[in-house]
Amino acid sequence: AREQVIPAAVLERRRIWQALARRDVPRVSRQQQQALRDLLHNSRRVAQACQAKVKLRVKECSRRAVQATHRAKRIAREVLQGAPAPKPAASTKRTTVSARDACPHEPFFFFSQDRRRGDDETAERGRQRAALTTSLLALEA
Repeated sequence: AREQVIPAAVLERRRIWQALARRDVPRVSRQQQQALRDLLHNSRRVAQACQAKVKLRVKECSRRAVQATHRAKRIAREVLQGAPAPKPAASTKRTTVSARDACPHEPFFFFSQDRRRGDDETAERGRQRAALTTSLLALEA
């Protein structure tokens, strides 16, 4: 059989590529593995923080539920005894809570709380601006 003659340039190029592969492939592989480990570590930390927030919120909700039942029983007992009904809180204005803001198990519940706080501040600024405008118009008239 006839042997195939490989030019020197091809052999040199092959040798250079083998050296690069021997040096760079393990390094890049380690970098990718480290990036994946960092991603998983950060994901775990975020998941644990979210879990702690949800547990705290559930605990708070259950505490309020228990307080509500105690309060309802006390009010019923007072009504049956003929005591005057308790006065409502100073603010009788009820705020509607969207389903997204009301559910602590929804993934973005805590972000929606921050958003709602910003919306409340914006609404308050609007109310103050309207009151100021009304008082200025009354002064002009």
